[in-house]
Amino acid sequence: MNGGEPAIKYRKNLIFLFKAPKENEEDKFVVSLLDAKYKVVTIPVLAFKYVNTDVLTQCFQHVDDYSAIIFTSTKAVDAVNLAIKQCDNDVNINNIVCYVVGKSTADAARRAGFSTKGEETGNAVELSKLIISDHSKFSDLPILYPCANIRRDTLCDLMKQNDIIYKEVIAYETCKNERLEEAVQTSIGNQGIPEYCVFFSPSGVQFTHPLVVKSILPLHLTKVAAIGPTTESELLQYGITIYGVAEKPDPESLLKILNREKNMQR
Repeated sequence: MNGGEPAIKYRKNLIFLFKAPKENEEDKFVVSLLDAKYKVVTIPVLAFKYVNTDVLTQCFQHVDDYSAIIFTSTKAVDAVNLAIKQCDNDVNINNIVCYVVGKSTADAARRAGFSTKGEETGNAVELSKLIISDHSKFSDLPILYPCANIRRDTLCDLMKQNDIIYKEVIAYETCKNERLEEAVQTSIGNQGIPEYCVFFSPSGVQFTHPLVVKSILPLHLTKVAAIGPTTESELLQYGITIYGVAEKPDPESLLKILNREKNMQR
């Protein structure tokens, strides 16, 4: 594939979602997009490995030592579920405040038995504002923050600046799906060049960009959307033109971007 006219057909309303596939549950983004009459292909850009489960297990064996917990991804919730299963004692999470970013993470946390706050926040900055506003209600106990090895510094920096004590546990590692290039080539070969490419994480952008350089993924022929400002920043660092940025990490916000042109034509 070169920079000229594409040899492979461009397909209107075809969307590539560069995100981790859902395991044992339906993907609400896929469901909503299909309901809206889009054609959807999920490109599994990331792979995950749980780490420090023993450390996290010790935290939940003494869960009363923490005032709150922060979840910024569904994978962090999965890591906690795994840790709780390994606890020797019954774990009571009823008294721990649970902060979350976005609807998907909130849903996962509620399924795990947590009562959540912050679902309406779409990114770490907005979540930190909620945590900071609640700070005076906390005891002197730290907040537990299970996260990825490549987590951004934003949330931690803001908590430090506001003298909020927290315990960070790297609960999972994010790495590249080793079959990413094959997945992209197969999807374009079978489906065509998509009208939209949607990126869900900065790491997804990083792992995918080499395919852009190799002309395997012709982003210059598509409309590129980002789920949130950190993913937007990563795309801009690579000089990628952005069609739209979802205000929140939920299907409704993404559909608002995708339907923009349709609404303008009415």
